[in-house]
Amino acid sequence: MRKAITFISLVCFISINLKANDNTDLLTLLTEIKDGRILIQKTSTAFMITSRQLISESGKPEQEVSGIKNQEADREINYNTRLLADNFYRKVSATLAETSQRISDFEKKYNSLSQAEQKNAVKLYEEMSRDRELIDRARTYTTHFYQKLPPLQAIQSGKTLKTKNIAFDGTAAVRFGSSAYESAGRISETTRNISLTGNVVFNPLSKLSVQLNHNKDVIRTPYASSDVGATYYHETSGGTRISTSVNFKDYDDVLIDRNSFRNVGAGMSVEHPLKENIRIMGDVQAQSKKYYDTEDGNDLQGVQFNTLLDYTGKNTLVNAGIRGRLQSSEKAFLDYSRIIPNIRITYKTAQNNWSVYGEAEQMAYGTAGQANNFNRVRVDLETSNHGKRTQITAINKSFPNNERYNNLKIRILAQKIQRSEGRNGRSTGYLEYTFHTSDSSVSGNYADIRFDRNFNRKTTYFDIGAFGRYWDDSGPAHRLSVYSRLGLRYSGFQIGPIIGADMIIDPDNPDLEQSGNSFRAGLDGRGNFLIRKASIYSSVRYQQTITYTGLNTEGEAGSRLPASLEISGGARIPVARMFEIQIDLRYYSLDFDYPRTDDPMPVQTQSGLRYLAGLSYRF
Repeated sequence: MRKAITFISLVCFISINLKANDNTDLLTLLTEIKDGRILIQKTSTAFMITSRQLISESGKPEQEVSGIKNQEADREINYNTRLLADNFYRKVSATLAETSQRISDFEKKYNSLSQAEQKNAVKLYEEMSRDRELIDRARTYTTHFYQKLPPLQAIQSGKTLKTKNIAFDGTAAVRFGSSAYESAGRISETTRNISLTGNVVFNPLSKLSVQLNHNKDVIRTPYASSDVGATYYHETSGGTRISTSVNFKDYDDVLIDRNSFRNVGAGMSVEHPLKENIRIMGDVQAQSKKYYDTEDGNDLQGVQFNTLLDYTGKNTLVNAGIRGRLQSSEKAFLDYSRIIPNIRITYKTAQNNWSVYGEAEQMAYGTAGQANNFNRVRVDLETSNHGKRTQITAINKSFPNNERYNNLKIRILAQKIQRSEGRNGRSTGYLEYTFHTSDSSVSGNYADIRFDRNFNRKTTYFDIGAFGRYWDDSGPAHRLSVYSRLGLRYSGFQIGPIIGADMIIDPDNPDLEQSGNSFRAGLDGRGNFLIRKASIYSSVRYQQTITYTGLNTEGEAGSRLPASLEISGGARIPVARMFEIQIDLRYYSLDFDYPRTDDPMPVQTQSGLRYLAGLSYRF
């Protein structure tokens, strides 16, 4: 039992370590999104000014357009202005695509976090959302004015017109440093990161985006990773958008051969407007993953698809589609087909938005894993208005080959979002009851209760999250987890305590000092600010935990006192018009407080250090 507890504790602390720097990654993406938003706003403003001039001139009679004697010279000026507008539009389109990818990366990273980690990063998500709104507004105005531009007229002066140049833009970065990981033994490597992202813009409606990235680093084990991807975008004159993509990834784990793999993918997506308010979309992505250093790897081949029909009416919105994945592998848990049809209907009134969402899922494994097959049906009823949302959800999950696990979940969720000058806040709570619908069920029924509350003001911030699970049966122990973070803010800095607890409560013996319970407290400080256009960020967190591990030889509750320290920081410093110095530092130390004698796992501490410095060039 002690070995199991020790192992579980180690896994938990390693998981914390792997996610320790997610906020830093989000902050880096947010900085890039802000840079893109600023460039989009500036370029779109220049485009709209140029477009207004062209639209105004095209609406005048010929004699008014000719304000000077030489009409050919006047036409040449108009032609060059039209080319200038095209160049501005291409620049806006390229930056929009690049920034949209950053937003997508941000959302994927944010959604991969746990609920507690999302609470810590909610301020960054809100800032990203505000930037996205400004970007979408610029996109709308730019598209509106581009559609109104007069056609490009060639100059009839006998001159040989120059072919429009292909435009290039992107960012290249090279960073070098060192990284080390220590756990019973020290592993260190010279670290490098080389990346190139860019666009080749053939015309305002066609472009090629390319991404190349190479890393050599240490995270528990040394590895080298290389990624290459390319996507071609094209929009027809009728508004149909088409994109095709290919990607390749090679991952080489230096110490553990079975982790090394190659992944090859390709895909295509299409978006077509049937009418002004009806769009159809579809995409398909193929993947082949091969663990090339071992014959017993988790090889797989898969195809993922998604279709969507989008209707926008005056008071009614409808989204319907089918998504899924077909995958084959020699591993039972990787050999499956998954199909998910879904539909959402929203009706808007002056007071509320009412919506119903329905989703079905069929998960079918291969012959070796058929006991895990399941069918799932979900129905949501939701009403929302002015930052308030109430949702009732029913989810029925049935296992046709293993009825013992059939269950039904009923959830009631309420959420309130507050936004005002100098204050943002969110409160979310839900009650979910799960009961097993089969008489042969192997599990009892239980209720989950969760509450999250956070607010950010000019001088203070506060986050709290609480989760509890109550079992109907007297056998299983109830569960309660609490996490809170609060503190002061000043000029880009914030600092304050963090407090949390994870408790297993035995209904027959509700003693807090029992195996599995832990209580923690610590200090969290962060900074994010600009100094003469330099973006600087930092984060420091120290946490002390008491974890009960069972009874000692005297019959009293034994305990450990693991501690963790996490430090991250970095800067983005412009040194010239197109150049930027990039610096990143990350350090963590985990002290597991294991007994130093007679222990099957002698690792007492675990630490990691990584620093990188280099230069990026925006072209």
